[in-house]
Amino acid sequence: MNRFRENLILIREGKDPREIRDEFVKVEGILSDVYGAMMNEEPYHGLEHIHLKVLEASGLYLESVREFMKFYEDNDDDHFIYAGLKAN
Repeated sequence: MNRFRENLILIREGKDPREIRDEFVKVEGILSDVYGAMMNEEPYHGLEHIHLKVLEASGLYLESVREFMKFYEDNDDDHFIYAGLKAN
């Protein structure tokens, strides 16, 4: 999640998003793995609340990264804004 935010900050500071596309692909893969693992994992007794928070956060960031990746398909800058709002 931090890698995703750091990359959004780089873009806000003027970095060309095309230069860091591969980094976003990696972040999407990591978040997808975490989210999938959490979905298939039975939380330990007493840790259900934490499990749910991690599941919600990873799902939210995964949605945000996927929204951001749509920019590479259609070059619409609105995806940056929407992805950034979801991430915050």
